[in-house]
Amino acid sequence: VKTPAVSSSAIEYVPSGNFHTFGDHDSCIIMQDVHISNAGTHGFWFNGGHRITIRRCDIAYIGGAVFTPRIGKNGLWVRYGNAVEIWRKGRYITVEQCYIHDNYDAGFVAQGSCGDSCIDSIVVRNNLFRNNGFDNFDNPRLDPVQPVGGANP
Repeated sequence: VKTPAVSSSAIEYVPSGNFHTFGDHDSCIIMQDVHISNAGTHGFWFNGGHRITIRRCDIAYIGGAVFTPRIGKNGLWVRYGNAVEIWRKGRYITVEQCYIHDNYDAGFVAQGSCGDSCIDSIVVRNNLFRNNGFDNFDNPRLDPVQPVGGANP
């Protein structure tokens, strides 16, 4: 009996929630050369973490799952679907050389509030954003090319 890694050239995994979640205790992590697709809510979701790099990843077909605790305008359900989301906090996070495409909502978004220093030193550079549902890059505080809040050491 062979393991899936030996017997298959590719393995598909479709989680019902986020593909990967980063929290306060996550640090010094590089996610590189990963192809993710078909996650129901978000691709990479940050609610904390520092010194994390997402590099050369292909992130596609993320989102569309219903956010059941909240009903939006006109009684319609609100849906998830950001490829990369920083929610409320994250420091020294870099997203670079990724192909981010065909996602339900934003390609990249940093949102939520907990003060000016909670989302800090974010670098988003040399990515290709294409055909993301609502927008490709969503945050008025961040320039999609330049580092914000200092260099990423």
